[in-house]
Amino acid sequence: MPLVFKHSVLVESTLAVWEVTESEAFFLDQAHHDWDKQELASLKGARRLEWIASRYLIQLITPDRYEIRKDRHGKPQLRPQDYHISISHSHGYVAAIYSKREVGVDIQKKVTKIDRIAHKFINATEDDFIHDRSYISKLHVIWGAKESLFKAYGRKEVDFKKDLLIEPFTYRKKGKFYAHVDKVGYQHKFALENLFFKNFYLVFCEQIIPS
Repeated sequence: MPLVFKHSVLVESTLAVWEVTESEAFFLDQAHHDWDKQELASLKGARRLEWIASRYLIQLITPDRYEIRKDRHGKPQLRPQDYHISISHSHGYVAAIYSKREVGVDIQKKVTKIDRIAHKFINATEDDFIHDRSYISKLHVIWGAKESLFKAYGRKEVDFKKDLLIEPFTYRKKGKFYAHVDKVGYQHKFALENLFFKNFYLVFCEQIIPS
């Protein structure tokens, strides 16, 4: 069972990562959550296997039986909706996070040419603090952070440069930092963590609830 890790993280979240080496039958035989069979039928190949594995991983970190469906914006959610979830998969790895708070997770394999698309998601403030020896790693972390924030927000029409704002941070292979989602009607601060392992960047976020 290639469960890479399962931990309590941030304040109220549980995070897990799985390396997918099993067949589709393994995950289907173990399933007890009710998945969206129509969506599953539309998937093929590696994407289908990672989709199934990600739903299995959700059931490993949630204590009760739930339906897993997407809302009208395409955001995965549990029914009954007492908790929040987020899912990500990349090149044979799946990640899932579960929390009482709004959360997001992103896992991505390291690519050396990420700087070619930096202009699509790095704003001027972020550009001021990313240019050092950790430049490529910071680009991966910021991209993962913004993907996580986008998933936590869970709606369409997000400008990654304008609406998702990362506070300055020093890159570490296991680090913490903060960010904001600044949309009309939705302005929240998030705590984030990043982890680098086996040439993958894992980034996850949890909404900060004001005291």
